Formats: sequence, structure tokens, C-alpha cells
Amino acid sequence: MVAAGVAVTRIDSRCIEIAARYEESIAQLDQLCARTDLEPEALLSALRSRQAAMREYLAALEKIGGTPLVRLRARIAPEEKPQPTDDPWASI
Repeated sequence: MVAAGVAVTRIDSRCIEIAARYEESIAQLDQLCARTDLEPEALLSALRSRQAAMREYLAALEKIGGTPLVRLRARIAPEEKPQPTDDPWASI
């Protein structure tokens, strides 16, 4: 969000935490789905859980402006990046 120029405030921290938890859950479900020793029913259940988590995650991101499409619709443009200078000390 910061790289896209979205001003992240203190109130956003909870939303970012929730998004990170979704990321973690989806990664765990990916690992579970990659296992070759799962019964077909267990694999189907894991795939359905992953799909549901992805839907919920994307809905949550849309609410906080965490997707490029939402930012585009809201006309949130990234801040201009500073122009490079010849001063070697400028980046410090």
C-alpha cells in the first residue's frame, strides 16, 4: 500500500493485520493442498476452504483500498517518486 502511494495511518494497522492473517491462512491451505497423501475428501475440503478464504481476503482488501482496481476507481494516485539527484548524501 505504501509503494502504491496510499497513506497508511495508525487505524489501518488492524486492517493490515487481518490481511496478513488471511495471507498466512491461504499459505497454510496451499501447503495442505500440495500434499500427496490426502484423501480425496480432505483435499476437496481444503480446496473449498482456500477458495472461501481467497474470496473473503479479496473482499477485505477491497474495503480498505488494498487492490489496484479499488485505488484506480477511487482515483488514488501514488505520490510522485523523488527524482534522483547527483548528491551522494541525498539518500541518507
